[in-house]
Amino acid sequence: MRFAVFYSDDGRLRGGHFRLYTGTPDDIDFDDEYGVVQTEGGGLSVAFYQNAREFEFCGAGALCLAAVHAESREPIPVAHPSHPFYIRREQGRPLVELSLTSPLSGEAGGGCRFPEQGVELIPQASAHALMQVQPVLASEGDTRVYVYHDPQSAHIEFRYFTAFNDKGEDQATGSVFRYLAGVPLREDVWYTVVQASAGGAEMRCRKQGDRLWYTGNVKPLA
Repeated sequence: MRFAVFYSDDGRLRGGHFRLYTGTPDDIDFDDEYGVVQTEGGGLSVAFYQNAREFEFCGAGALCLAAVHAESREPIPVAHPSHPFYIRREQGRPLVELSLTSPLSGEAGGGCRFPEQGVELIPQASAHALMQVQPVLASEGDTRVYVYHDPQSAHIEFRYFTAFNDKGEDQATGSVFRYLAGVPLREDVWYTVVQASAGGAEMRCRKQGDRLWYTGNVKPLA
């Protein structure tokens, strides 16, 4: 099943596409980003891939899984090789619940590093500065997340660059939510999160302790 995900209501921000397969499919489109879901034993498990290579976590894929399998506020655990999560539904919207990944330490300029994942989070002084970044990714495992956050508002803008599979700038990803421990979010406040990529994407998130919930628009495509 193919989905549109993280698009805005007005259509201005296009979001992205993701496919979910169940069981052992024989018709995988390896050019897609996709997830393979197992439902054996009454539980759910998933692995995420791009161009047939497995990667750590896919925020868009997790939300698509919630859109299919979450039916109530009761959380459903989802097993994942490196980052298990929960899915549920609230006021008709699918939600994903993650544990936040703790950064190693602060960096000059207020940034922080997540060395296990090869991620560096780099704050920006303005939305304009965010649009000017042009990172050089040093190695296959290098990922850089540039974030603009005004502490007085419940609004975040970000750009996400990764060297995995020579991807460059990710156009619509919820993977950023794992690393928002590096941003001083207020507790129990719903934030609007905009990905300032070429096509753009829109999401919402809420932090509570070391947990974070996120959601966004998602729909199956014919």
